[in-house]
Amino acid sequence: MPAEIPTRAVAAAWIALDLSPTEDLPLWAAHWLAQGEDGEHLRHLAGLSRIEPREIHDVAEAALADCHTPIPTAADAAKNALDHLARMLLNGHLTERALLTALHTVIAHTDYADSVFKLPLAQIWLLDEEWDQRWGRPESEIKEAIHAASQRQLAPRTRTTNLTHPAHTNQLDPNAGSRRRLG
Repeated sequence: MPAEIPTRAVAAAWIALDLSPTEDLPLWAAHWLAQGEDGEHLRHLAGLSRIEPREIHDVAEAALADCHTPIPTAADAAKNALDHLARMLLNGHLTERALLTALHTVIAHTDYADSVFKLPLAQIWLLDEEWDQRWGRPESEIKEAIHAASQRQLAPRTRTTNLTHPAHTNQLDPNAGSRRRLG
């Protein structure tokens, strides 16, 4: 799925989601070796041919372990994958359409986990329907929404309160609680 050399953490995410392009893993391993990583399994992976998918698959996790990179949970993998997709879009390596397609695939591979839908990029996953059916916003606005969600995906995380949740509705109205009942 990715079109550039990902970090080891992103590669582990693609593997956890069962979306790694197996044929690219030897190339990635060679780049990681060049960056100073080392290990028996990593060297073995880097030396494999693209046409050895079974062996590549069998050694990939051990190669990442050589780099001290564990395979993450599906939720953590989805966050890493969506961060990577957002970065690729914002760096011009991915189109908005390709991002939406990849986004659907990532979400499906997490079995539509609720935790994934809390991520900013996942919240736009149905924009392709609006785009394809031509019933919604103009294409330029849809693209702007995708870019904005990608920027939010990469923004530093802060704890926020959902002000639209019923438990927090008084925070929306500064006069709430100070009103008297008339009548």
